[in-house]
Amino acid sequence: MPTVFERYALPNSYFVDLASPERRRDYRLFIGGYEPERQHLNPHDVVFVVDGNWLFPMVTEHIRLLSLFRPVGMDPIVIGVGYPTDDDAAIMERRNQDMALTARPGNVEAFSQFVVGLALSWVERELQLTVRNCYLAGHSWGGSFALFNMLREASPFSGYVASSPLITGTKLEGLLVGLEDFQNPVRLFYSLGTAEHTAFPTIESSVAFLTKNLNSNPPKNLEITNEIFPGEDHTSVATHAIAKGIQFLLSK
Repeated sequence: MPTVFERYALPNSYFVDLASPERRRDYRLFIGGYEPERQHLNPHDVVFVVDGNWLFPMVTEHIRLLSLFRPVGMDPIVIGVGYPTDDDAAIMERRNQDMALTARPGNVEAFSQFVVGLALSWVERELQLTVRNCYLAGHSWGGSFALFNMLREASPFSGYVASSPLITGTKLEGLLVGLEDFQNPVRLFYSLGTAEHTAFPTIESSVAFLTKNLNSNPPKNLEITNEIFPGEDHTSVATHAIAKGIQFLLSK
């Protein structure tokens, strides 16, 4: 049976629900910048963004605005990975179960397998896309999720946005040591708001930890940029960081 795409309230945007056998739940894939009648003609960059219910509209409209004034990548497609609900409390609970590195062992791994395996292969097959470059972006635990995938062997992503990632007190601390041997040639944008420490002090220490490790053991194959956003707190910084980070990835 052909996949039924539901229209989303943005131009050339749709959504579809996809089941994850490992997590035993449905996810909602938001699809932005998609034109079915011509999509198969050229290769495309694809930007995956987690917390899709919240971040997908911003990312899609940001790329659309950029494209009005200058070419952006290879007609990038945005894939927001979210949940089939509009209840913010339910979304928060599910995303913490999927991406919090302090949650039950195996949850983050299973969610990663869904994004990297099932969702990416679905995008290539059902949207009939030839993927040129594939990127992953996230904020907060989503930023941690981006770093977690960056450190995995044979990751399909060639760039990552880690906005305000939580690292200290999680398994990422051990994984981020010894980055001088990093093998995957990828790009990384990470960031912090100067007012985040008032509510989330571990984010400030996490970004300091990441910077220290990147500077003391500079990876040969990792192109890095980072930015500090003055006056931005944990909520307000997400818009600036994700937009700036995606511009960095697509500028290659």
